[in-house]
Amino acid sequence: CKMGNTKSLKILRIITRLNIGGPAQHVVFLTRGLNSDGFQSRLAFGAIDESEGDMSYLVREKETAFTEVDFLKNESGFLGNLKALFQLYRLICKEKPDIVHLHLLKARFLGGLAARFARVPFVLETLHGDLFAGYYGYLTTQAILMAERILGHLHVLRERGWHVPLRTVRVRDRIPQPQEGRLRPRGPRVHALP
Repeated sequence: CKMGNTKSLKILRIITRLNIGGPAQHVVFLTRGLNSDGFQSRLAFGAIDESEGDMSYLVREKETAFTEVDFLKNESGFLGNLKALFQLYRLICKEKPDIVHLHLLKARFLGGLAARFARVPFVLETLHGDLFAGYYGYLTTQAILMAERILGHLHVLRERGWHVPLRTVRVRDRIPQPQEGRLRPRGPRVHALP
């Protein structure tokens, strides 16, 4: 599908789910803030797990453009993942964003593939937390590392979202560098006081 040529920059932000925590707040506030600053920004998100708290009220109570992706969820299985990939591809083709901004592992993996298939000109990825250091059990961590190695070949730019130096994580876990672009620390630059 072809991307659009609008006067303002169009951003599609994709997150796996809006469960309770910092990533959900981050994407909602960023989407809302960019819309008020002259960008066209939309948030796409999937369903929370049964055991998680829901923060989707943040997008519903304010004027935030959003799309719910039915099959984008952690426990969707192989067929559900294929359906989510197709839903994301259709959404990207419909929205024609200049930038796709990805958050959380499943959205980064499926959204990255969908953006690649749709030939999105720029894909930005924000990592939230260090899932490579034993947060899950050994087998799950190894599966995540394999997915990260694949993701390392798909995306143009990565923004680090944790306090562990990203280069250390990449070398330790053999995750390739992005094809283009550079790593950017989160937050504003703070200069040392004299």
